[in-house]
Amino acid sequence: RRSAFGCCTAVITRAMVNFRANPEDASRIVADTARRDEIGIAERELGSMQRDIYSSLQQRARLVALGTAVAKIQHDLRNILSSAQLASDQLSKSEAP
Repeated sequence: RRSAFGCCTAVITRAMVNFRANPEDASRIVADTARRDEIGIAERELGSMQRDIYSSLQQRARLVALGTAVAKIQHDLRNILSSAQLASDQLSKSEAP
């Protein structure tokens, strides 16, 4: 038989395990409750930490996407500049005035 405290800690533990399984799923963030006791404080703090982690993962994903876009732009610019350099080299070697 579980005490009221044991039941509440099981809920918090399950919320932590579920979030850890997929921290990029916002639906797994524990919801704040109106409880004023230690369990309520633990739930609010856990939710706050989960939101911070979720936010950091979202920012990381945006930075990865930005880095990928910048790498593609750099690649395209390098190709354009190489083509321009080849054309310039060929023009400088030609005998035309």
